[in-house]
Amino acid sequence: MIISIYSFFILIQILNIYQSYIVIKFKRYNPINKELNNKIIGEFITQRITNTYRSFIYLGDPPQAIPGFLKANQYSFILTNYECPHAIYYFEKKSKTFSNSNQKDYNYYKFFDSLSFYSSLDSEKYDIIIKNYTILAENELRGPQCFHIGTQLLINQEEKDKNLMDGLHKQKIIKSYYYEYQINNENEMNLILGLEEDFENNNNYKFIKPIIVPYTSQINMKWGLIFQKMYLNDYNVSYSKEVKSELDINCGCILGNSDFKEYFKNYLNENGIKIEPIRYEKEYYIYFFEKNMTGIDKIKNINLVFYHKELNYNFNFNYEDLFLESNNGYYFLIAFEYDFRSSWKFGFPFFKKYKFIFNHDSKLMGFYCPNGCQTNENDDINNGKYNYDNKDNDSKTIEDKTNQDKKNNSLVNDINNNNQNSRQFVFFIILIIFLGIIIIVIAILLFGIFIGKKMFGVRKNKVNELLELYDYSAGEKEKNKEKSKKES
Repeated sequence: MIISIYSFFILIQILNIYQSYIVIKFKRYNPINKELNNKIIGEFITQRITNTYRSFIYLGDPPQAIPGFLKANQYSFILTNYECPHAIYYFEKKSKTFSNSNQKDYNYYKFFDSLSFYSSLDSEKYDIIIKNYTILAENELRGPQCFHIGTQLLINQEEKDKNLMDGLHKQKIIKSYYYEYQINNENEMNLILGLEEDFENNNNYKFIKPIIVPYTSQINMKWGLIFQKMYLNDYNVSYSKEVKSELDINCGCILGNSDFKEYFKNYLNENGIKIEPIRYEKEYYIYFFEKNMTGIDKIKNINLVFYHKELNYNFNFNYEDLFLESNNGYYFLIAFEYDFRSSWKFGFPFFKKYKFIFNHDSKLMGFYCPNGCQTNENDDINNGKYNYDNKDNDSKTIEDKTNQDKKNNSLVNDINNNNQNSRQFVFFIILIIFLGIIIIVIAILLFGIFIGKKMFGVRKNKVNELLELYDYSAGEKEKNKEKSKKES
């Protein structure tokens, strides 16, 4: 029985290895399925530019559901009442696990309490409970609260080690710093923390460094990409040696830089599309194309390509990626800020189409190459097979690339499903093996007890027979002695 309990304990430990990641399930705060067909520009801004993701973090014991908002441009995991579209009062006196530290950490009020999370994508309840977790609050729990869940790299050194992954890794809840955004549909997305696949030895992933950005007197990094070339259809629109783009899933569209804003305006004029962007206050310029306007069919042939040399890959956006159709026209999903912008910002359309994983500790991001990642020495562009100065070759290349991207997206979804199925299969196999071991151990114990009883019974019978023989022989001797005395 002791061995069986020990085997079961080992089984639990092994299962923890395969289910050690944390899942935070997000939904759009303004769901797309409630989007009006005849939306006005203000609704477009709310629905498509400001992409707010909300989840619920269960705090305390018994747990209290506190709204949590993804902040891809922030680093820390904090409890606050600033920038909370939805906030709820947290009653610390109702929590049996609340503990006040009476300390401040970089102007944050610090306390300890329990946090609850999902342990897998299939979890329907919060089945991981972390006790005595250090919570940072901005306002000493005054007023209704929400969580900010940051996923950006560290910029302010005074906030170091305040990211959620830092705390989870420190308490050995997760075993790695890898994480990813898994988009389910237009409204739902999962943030998976602590992925443990062997990404670095997987030929389908290639890792690169993030982009460097200046910040006061320091040089810091942000999640982003640097492109060497950019093409709109078959025209090179690269104005400098490199084109930078930040990655921000909280942006529901793509924000273009100011150079492309002017180029796109001229591009439309040259193709006979007479239109001016709509200015939304002093924030954004939005393009809206009416369905009956002259030259509208030409926008359906649009292809925007960003070439990344280190990844050896063309990131392609076509009509389906860049336009949102409504009853009365088409919204262009590349918006432009009112103020000057030197870099791009890739939001939801980019994450929907291309898969990246991120390492919070090593500050590396891995791009998933569906057909395997190649080195630049084997690059077709570098070897001259594709000449981007030749417009005919460009058109064919981009068309082929568009078809390939559709296949790649389907393949990525298949691989994600296969990975989930593989985990379930491994779990099933391990369970069978350990149940088999337990059954074998129990059978051996029972067999041993049975054999022991048999052997003990045989020995006992032999001893009794010897005793009986001994008593019989002794009795015979006594009788003979008495008989001899009488005769004599």
